[in-house]
Amino acid sequence: MTAPAEEDAGDAGAHKALLQFASSAKVGTLSEEALSEELEGIIRSLADNGAAACYPWDALRILLVTKLEKVLADFWHEAPDLKLREGETFDAAVEPLKRSLLEPRREGAPWTTQRLCELLAEPRSGYKSTRKYMYALQRAILITTTEEALAPRSAFQPRGALIETGVQGTVASETTTAAALSAAATLPEAEGAPVDASEVQEADESTAEVSTPAGRKRKLPEELSNGVVEE
Repeated sequence: MTAPAEEDAGDAGAHKALLQFASSAKVGTLSEEALSEELEGIIRSLADNGAAACYPWDALRILLVTKLEKVLADFWHEAPDLKLREGETFDAAVEPLKRSLLEPRREGAPWTTQRLCELLAEPRSGYKSTRKYMYALQRAILITTTEEALAPRSAFQPRGALIETGVQGTVASETTTAAALSAAATLPEAEGAPVDASEVQEADESTAEVSTPAGRKRKLPEELSNGVVEE
């Protein structure tokens, strides 16, 4: 059993390694070598516990994109079964997934980060096809709603905060829909069980309805507001 002091030291080391890695990536000084054991350990840890909030999102997503590129390059080398458009390269097909993770409007790690890290940590555990693996990644990456946004309202949270949460939920669902439609238009059609953009939109519309604050009074017409009804 690992002592708490050793665990804290390991977490601090991984956190520092992640920040250094992200800093190097931003200035373009990353090497083409494999990721360090500390960085790989972060992905394995998140696959196990999903505690993405322990790491700064701006740094973590750079690590996830880098790992995604490396894993997909290996898949494509061994199983190039993804149908590309005429003149399109595999790197171009991967680009929408990278752009989605690096989207500036993302305020934090999506609640599907644990599943994404499972796919990146053990890519061969359930997939041999590049095409099927990419669609599994797509389903995890297109979600933009964060874990915090899904958390239930605290019993001590002010009543007014419920309205704010409802508005944020609507905005998040609209962002998810836009990302889904964009990716659906970019990636080739999947066989079996594709991600249907219309289904995503319908689901998001129902979510937006649930998120709409209840208890608001309807505004009466002017002729009714003063108790007088014109014949």
